[in-house]
Amino acid sequence: MAPKDHEKSEKLVRDGISIGFIRDFVRYDEKFKMAVMYCFADTLLFDNIENARKHMGGVRIVTLDGEIFEASGSITGGYLKNDEILYNRITKEIASLENENIIIDGELKNANSELGNVSSQLTDLTRKRDVETANLESNKNLLGESKKSLQSYNDSIETLKREIAELTDNLKNIEVDLRELRLKAYKNNREKEEIFKQLKEINPENMEIEKQIESELNRANAEYKSHSDTLITINNDIKHFEQRITELDEK
Repeated sequence: MAPKDHEKSEKLVRDGISIGFIRDFVRYDEKFKMAVMYCFADTLLFDNIENARKHMGGVRIVTLDGEIFEASGSITGGYLKNDEILYNRITKEIASLENENIIIDGELKNANSELGNVSSQLTDLTRKRDVETANLESNKNLLGESKKSLQSYNDSIETLKREIAELTDNLKNIEVDLRELRLKAYKNNREKEEIFKQLKEINPENMEIEKQIESELNRANAEYKSHSDTLITINNDIKHFEQRITELDEK
């Protein structure tokens, strides 16, 4: 028959203060059950020495780190063992931290390398942005100057067009005058021939009138030639202005 559990042991397990009876964490063949029950009896399992100390006495306690608290209150394992366990735990934690530091150092180096690459790219982009900004400002200035030049060309073209219009009007007037002069010259020549004919019939010796008529005809011819020269000059000016307009349009 298995030994009966101590009332305090049952209460500590029931209240969740203890992890449980240590026998419940041991694997064994069923035929050894009575031996296991006598061996471990109602020995309790605690998570650490601090909690075990609070409930020592009257019950047997074993901690996860191996300390044994007898029901009488004595402790097996002693402080030296606890120090070794603590030392080993701290050593493992230090080793783990060192490994983490190595990993972190590697990640930090990678991050610094990436940061350097990003900084270099940012510098290049900033330099390109400054160059593009300068080019943009230069293009804006060129565009402004081009607009001014275009306006100046347009103004010149409009001025030349007005001058051509004026010359064209003058040309038309001169052409009208020339037609009138041609007609007048034609009539004068007819009259001259008629008068000379009559003079010869009336008084062949009377040449004074012939000279006056000849002078009048010469004056009319000179006036006609002057208008003709003016017409040629105006036509040349019109051609010059039209050529200038073509050049400005090409620009």
